[in-house]
Amino acid sequence: MKKNILVIIVFMVWLAINITQLFTLGLITRFLPLIAPQEDLFAQQYISLLKTGDIAQAEAYLDSGIASNGRKTLPAMRDYLNSLGDTVSMHLLRVSYIKPEKSQSQARQLSYYADFPKGSLLIEMVLLKNENSFVVNTFQFHLLNESFEQATHFSFWGKSWFHYVFLFIAVLLPIFTFYTLIGCLNSPVRRKWLWIPFIAAGLGRFSLIWNDLSWHDAVFQTKLMGLQVFSGGILKESIFQPWILCVSLPLGAIVFYFRHVNGKPKQPVHF
Repeated sequence: MKKNILVIIVFMVWLAINITQLFTLGLITRFLPLIAPQEDLFAQQYISLLKTGDIAQAEAYLDSGIASNGRKTLPAMRDYLNSLGDTVSMHLLRVSYIKPEKSQSQARQLSYYADFPKGSLLIEMVLLKNENSFVVNTFQFHLLNESFEQATHFSFWGKSWFHYVFLFIAVLLPIFTFYTLIGCLNSPVRRKWLWIPFIAAGLGRFSLIWNDLSWHDAVFQTKLMGLQVFSGGILKESIFQPWILCVSLPLGAIVFYFRHVNGKPKQPVHF
């Protein structure tokens, strides 16, 4: 019974990790400003300053090493930012220490996911500390294909029939693996310590990019060499990558189920 409880706990933790990331990916960014509150405040004020068109003030906050180049690029950046409309939302994605070239001190690099009515940008800034506040060592941005909500939200609606079939398989295989693992623990089979990892780990990985809307546009990824716990799962490699549903072949669970569980259990299976 104690072994059953341990397996149940492991399965529930695995399940909680997969479910939690579906609904909390966007929430994580709310805690990053606590790591560097002063830098975050300055960065957002600088972006707002640049959008207002006060180029002279924006130049005043540039690091002396890039001031000459900044004077040439800031007007174009201002015009492009204003062409996207007023800021809808600004999410801090990353805060890290770096050491810029030709600088003796460390700097903070901040990356933002910024949404505007006419587009979304990845804005990256490198800030150096001075006596009074900060100076901007690097300011650049890249156009993104979707809004922050679209990038972080996992939707069950509007998919093709094949997406739902794949989702059903991705849910069924972990349940089958869990059931067979419990059956193994309650069976009198010898060398359970060999069976348990064989059952728990799925072989290979067959993945479906969930963002696609139709069967004809479905994109698959196949990895023959690899293991996956409970033969299923969901992942998102980064906030800029799509959601991916993954399934694996539960070879160990299939072999054990048909040899020792299906039709001839040696003793009742207790949950």
